Amino acid sequence: MHPVITIFTPFTRRWAVEKWLEDLASVEHDPALTNLCCIVDCDETYILKHLERFAEELGYRSFHVKMNSNWRPNEINLSIRRQRVADIHEQAKDLVAKCDGDIVIGLEDDTVFDRLPNFNRLIDPLSSPVIGFVEGVQMGRWGANIIGAWRAENGNNPTQIETLLPGQDYEKITGGGWYGYATRKHLFLNATYYASSSQPWGPDVNFGFYVNQQGYDCLIDWSTVFGHNDHGNVKYPDDPKVRLAKIVYNKNTANGKWDRTDHEPSRY
Repeated sequence: MHPVITIFTPFTRRWAVEKWLEDLASVEHDPALTNLCCIVDCDETYILKHLERFAEELGYRSFHVKMNSNWRPNEINLSIRRQRVADIHEQAKDLVAKCDGDIVIGLEDDTVFDRLPNFNRLIDPLSSPVIGFVEGVQMGRWGANIIGAWRAENGNNPTQIETLLPGQDYEKITGGGWYGYATRKHLFLNATYYASSSQPWGPDVNFGFYVNQQGYDCLIDWSTVFGHNDHGNVKYPDDPKVRLAKIVYNKNTANGKWDRTDHEPSRY
């Protein structure tokens, strides 16, 4: 029997909602065992109505939504965007807390998951008492073509952190992205979400640090591949035309800043 799960997604992109709902409808899951939590972080009744109609027609276990009609998304300033992502996850705690079940699946509105037959590869490792976070693979569309998987040499006080190049099966990471993942409900609710302008990573990786500090491991599943939607132009990390980059950050002990090194790109 499948476990009760909660799916959480923040929405800001009107152009992405129909594709996202299409993908969710095509993934094997039982709506009667699935809670759906969404934050519409903009004044977009179009998005809100689509979500409400979808949840009602498919008969989800519960549907919880919040719309921030006074917010205008910022897609340009990275610091503002990262802090807003952290704020949204703090808001989401109220919605997720209303849901039963012990597993939270996170999917971003511009994540394309039409290849997923089900959520099992994300959920199954959580049956181990030492696993707290499992993500799939997606390529960022801001700057370098990096995979959203990070490994630090020290999870408590890192001085070096790097992104990963493709591997096989499940691989241990320090933290990853929120584009497509599964985690434990109590970790989602008890974490403090934050972003720092002094860090070259965002609140998603900081969540990974938190998960590690609670005694759990984080994993990436290299077989769960997500697309990244940009106004209908979807990019996949395993596209043979794509060359993936790896970046390494080392903390400069003299000024406290992070020095970046780019490595030779490779293919998936």
